[in-house]
Amino acid sequence: ITGVLLASLIDSPDLVERIDLANDYIDRGDVTPERRDGHRRFIDLAMIKNKDNMKSNDVVEAFTLAAGFPKNVFVQVLFGDILANAGLQVLSNEAWKRACQLSGYRSMPVGQRLIRGHLDAQALDKAFEEAANLASASPNVISVMLLCETWLALESVGIDPKDVVPQFDARET
Repeated sequence: ITGVLLASLIDSPDLVERIDLANDYIDRGDVTPERRDGHRRFIDLAMIKNKDNMKSNDVVEAFTLAAGFPKNVFVQVLFGDILANAGLQVLSNEAWKRACQLSGYRSMPVGQRLIRGHLDAQALDKAFEEAANLASASPNVISVMLLCETWLALESVGIDPKDVVPQFDARET
């Protein structure tokens, strides 16, 4: 199941093979019915994300499946990816924000998705706010670069970062 998760998050070419292996594992007699059901729902989400031409009923099915895992970071990331692939950027940003909150803003790939999503949606203030959260929780090169990128984006449209995040101190940053 972990292999399916990772393969679906990075769009691995061997996702179908991993799904087949996971199905073999699930069909073994030692997997409890409730775990089997959870694993199948997760695999269904991975298969929806892997579709080339997603339809509205796929998004509805993904919403139903993801609702069964409200506190699972990986499911929320996968759900956000599905929504983004369907062109629903605002909703995908909400799913990625839930994933960031669940992870304590300690996952760079999740934080990058959220910040890029806000930048793509021209929500520069939200992008900067989330970049500040990410850099505060996980100060590293990637988070600082995202903070700088969003800071420059704000300044390019004449918004002072302190208007977005009042506690932001440019000198200490």
